[in-house]
Amino acid sequence: MEDVNDYSGLGQLPSDVLVSILEKLHLREAVRTAVLSRRWRRLYAQVHLPRFPLDIHDFVHRRVTPEEQAQALVQAATSLLTSRSANHPISTLAVRFVLLREGDSDNNPMMIVEEAVAVGKVRAVDLTVMTEKDDIHVVADDEEEYGRRFRSLYAACPRAFAALTALSLENIKLAAAADFPTLIAACTNLQFLSLTNCSSRDPHPTPPLEIRHSNLVHLTIAYCPFSVLDLQCLPRLVRFALCDWTATPRSWLPLNFGHLPRLATLSLTCTPAPWHQPLYLTDLLANTAVTHLRINLRGARNIWVKPESPSCNTRLRRVLRNVKDLKIRNVHDGCDLSWTLFLLQAAPLLEDLYVKFWQSHACMEDDEPHLRKESDFTWHGRLDAGFSHNGLTRLTISGFRSSDERVIQYLRRVVEMAPRLEVVHLHDMIPCEYCDAIAAQCSTFPQTDEDKDLIRNNIIGAGSSRSINIKFITN
Repeated sequence: MEDVNDYSGLGQLPSDVLVSILEKLHLREAVRTAVLSRRWRRLYAQVHLPRFPLDIHDFVHRRVTPEEQAQALVQAATSLLTSRSANHPISTLAVRFVLLREGDSDNNPMMIVEEAVAVGKVRAVDLTVMTEKDDIHVVADDEEEYGRRFRSLYAACPRAFAALTALSLENIKLAAAADFPTLIAACTNLQFLSLTNCSSRDPHPTPPLEIRHSNLVHLTIAYCPFSVLDLQCLPRLVRFALCDWTATPRSWLPLNFGHLPRLATLSLTCTPAPWHQPLYLTDLLANTAVTHLRINLRGARNIWVKPESPSCNTRLRRVLRNVKDLKIRNVHDGCDLSWTLFLLQAAPLLEDLYVKFWQSHACMEDDEPHLRKESDFTWHGRLDAGFSHNGLTRLTISGFRSSDERVIQYLRRVVEMAPRLEVVHLHDMIPCEYCDAIAAQCSTFPQTDEDKDLIRNNIIGAGSSRSINIKFITN
């Protein structure tokens, strides 16, 4: 039988050649070779696996219960890891599974992973823990139950958690905010951390969520109702994203940046409540010097970024002094844009500016009650007389409409103050999957060469000698 399986002359090749072939195959194809013969099974055990995914989504089928899906995942993990040798360990095992009943070890792949890490078959683990209910349908009791299940998992698998290089959690409520720093500190090799809709049972206002870690590189916090996020000491952190923070009406400064010498990319997203007051970037970004800044306004009618005058505020110039790439997403389509110019004045190294308009329409207004048809935000500040930005080379507007004179005036103003501007990209709106409202607005995007030339001349000036490449991009 062994000779029959080694057909087509492959069996005559040396083992090291066959292993090299297996390493170049798609992962699923390489796994299937293990059933050909005992020799192929031994060869597969020698294949270098830099990253092997064990994903519950690969076992989701109709007429299969979540418990049966989990059992299939555990069987796959057992089959994979029992065939491996510590001499040929898996570099990174990426595990994604659903957190089921507490104490249900038969449906928990992490118990197998714990053993594999202990004997050296797996060097590092990327873990994504999902919950039975998503963040839309989950309630407080569910979050507490998921928290208990996760604490049991954490206690049962200390070696696996110590080997984590990436951890993603959702809908977990622990007993206290202080439990999160303990968990994070136990993951000594952690480089990527994502917390979504995670909280504690502390009374409101909750204590600050304090994070210290020597190896963390990428951190994402989304929809976590902690009063303050205190990033105390993260010497290797490069990317940080914060989405929709919680605060009190009196004080809603959500961030405290401590020692983050390598932080380069910062993403801030917020849908402000009616009682939220605008926030100074100088307060929010104190102790930072990022190069890539992303601000997402979520289409809110009240802008949560409070404009500041760079000429009167040296702190603003200090926090934006290294920004080279600035993206402002989901600006309300009725909002005055001139407020963004104070950011240009405070960021002398800025090279790339991106502005995306919120595509608000009827089918979204029902889901987002904070949105309005018109924005009441108007900036009354002024730029320094004769201001010129000599670094900006690229400008992108997403959601451009030729009928919007406000945007045309904004483009004209940026062109005037950026003498080295080389490229302007004007993107059409993205059609909505659920209604025709956006499709009707897309009709105002220039279609003919004549219309595009008219827009170009309106922006640059018909008699101007400027050579700016203005591109019109449809979706």
